Parts: sequence; structure tokens; C-alpha cells
Amino acid sequence: MVARIVGLEEFDSIEVIEKIRYQVAFTQATIAGIVIGIILGLIDSYLIHKSKRKRSFSFLVLTKGIIYITAIIAVLTSILVITDLVIDQSGFNKTANHLTEFFQEGFFFSMLIYALVISFLVSFIKQVNIKFGPGVLIPFIFGKYYKPRQEDRIFMFIDLHSSTTYAEKIGHIKFSELIQDCFYDLGSMVEKYRADIYQYVGDEAVLTWRIRKGIQNQNCIKIFFAFDDYLQSRSIYYAGKYGFIPQFKAGINCGLVMVAEVGDIKKEIAYHGDVLNTGARIQGECNKYKKKLLISEAIKNILPSSREFMINKIGEVDLKGKVEATVIYSVEKN
Repeated sequence: MVARIVGLEEFDSIEVIEKIRYQVAFTQATIAGIVIGIILGLIDSYLIHKSKRKRSFSFLVLTKGIIYITAIIAVLTSILVITDLVIDQSGFNKTANHLTEFFQEGFFFSMLIYALVISFLVSFIKQVNIKFGPGVLIPFIFGKYYKPRQEDRIFMFIDLHSSTTYAEKIGHIKFSELIQDCFYDLGSMVEKYRADIYQYVGDEAVLTWRIRKGIQNQNCIKIFFAFDDYLQSRSIYYAGKYGFIPQFKAGINCGLVMVAEVGDIKKEIAYHGDVLNTGARIQGECNKYKKKLLISEAIKNILPSSREFMINKIGEVDLKGKVEATVIYSVEKN
């Protein structure tokens, strides 16, 4: 706004009623931008906390919009008051009058409407991105997967142990709440370990990584044990609400898959290939070998060495639907 009026007073057709102090105006705009940016960033970080994410889509968009507008008005008011009292050495009465005039000006209302529209738009886009899953919205918009593409990816199939027993014990309503709680806790790990949530299927979640992101710092392994440790740290909550502490098992595989945008009424990005089938089958072997985490030989061969985990070969296993035997390994923390 300040940049738009620079130099306009030089035109003969424009009458200058009050000379604009550009240095003060630029300073005010800079400080306002920085402070508002910090405040909105902190608000956003607070609202994406787990307890706040358990809210409806419309609630989050509306709440963020209202808080954004309130913060913007508060910052602009503070800057105006400080400028009058500190720089201009105006009295409190003059400052109060100036503030009243500012709130009654058309400029203030136009700025408020602009901020309202932008804040709601940004908040809406961010919430849509969360609902689709990180990294999905942009490919949708640009049609990246309109035609099937081949990608090299890691997939983790993570499933609730003894889910049928738990469901019978606590009932389907409580069981649904349990799954919600567990997957909210899993979601809190996703950004740190650079995973994408591909889909939720009942009491199973499927995570995926690009190969580089997945093996970097052993993200695809660490996320499982971090999730397991987090559930244990919340043992009082889970035991108190459900009567037990949930435990999960997982299988990991990697390789080339096809990625494509599918569906018409409901669109999503889908992965196809034997890599997924094998990964799901590997996870299905956890109960048989009494292990929490099993991985394929393909994953084992590309993982960087680490003393943090102990990887033991289980051997060749005949997986359902596979003609050839698959070599699998168990992974445990040292």
C-alpha cells in the first residue's frame, strides 16, 4: 500500500492535504509484517497441536480466520499508538482521537476485508492440504499423476496388534475412538520422519517415502519405534480410557511402483504394484514370528548401517500370492 502512493504528490492534478512520511510509513509496514507473521506462525503451530486437530474442518478454518483478523487489528492498533506517543509525542487524547479516526476510515475497512479474505483463503488451503495429506495437493492441482508415472518408493504397512480381540472387548464405538487416538499420535510423527500417509484402511495405516527420504537417518525404521515409544509414554491415558496400551506391528518393503490419479466422483492418488502386495504380506508374518517389525531384503540392502538397531535374518518365507520365496528380516532396538 505504501509503495503504491510513492511519488503521487508530484502530479499537479493531485492535491496534497497532508504530506506522507514515507520513512515512518515503511518502518510501520515492515514492523507490522514481521510481528504479524510471527504471531500468525505461533497461532498456526498452536492450532495444529494434536488436541486442536480433533476438530471439524469448518471449525478450524473459522477459528483461524477470526484469530488472524484479531491479531492483525491488535498489531496495527499497537503500532499506531506507539507511533503517536513515542515518535510524534502526541498526548493520550490526541492519540485516542487519531485511533478513532483510523477505525472509521474507509482504508481500515478495505484493509480489514482484504486481510479477512486472505486469511480465510490461506487457512482453507492449509486445511485442505492437511485433509489430502502433505505433498498431495500440489500434484493434484498440476495434474502430475494424471498419466501414470513410475516411482521408486518405500512402503510401511502398520497394523494394530490383536485388533479383533480389542474390538470385541471394548465395543465398536470405543474401538473407533481408539483408532482415532492412535492415528493422531502416528500423525504427529510423520513430519519429523518425512513420511507421507498414503491411506488408512480400518485399523491399518500405510506410510510411504521416496527412497532417499526413507533411508535418510533410517527414517522408515525410526518412525515405527518412535510411535511405539510414544504410545508407551501415553500408557496412563490409554489404560485409563480403553483398559490396555495398544501395540502395533509393521512390515516394510520398497521398489518400483506405478502412481496414478484415479477416480472421478472421488479422486485420489493411488499406488499400484507388487511392492505393496509384498509389503502387506510381510506385515502379516509378524504374528507368526512374534516380531513387531519385519522388513524385506530390498530394504535391508539399502539401509545405512547403524548401531541403534539390530537386524536379524529370519529366512526365506513363502508369502501368499508369491511364486518365489521372499527373504525377510526382523528389526529390533539395541
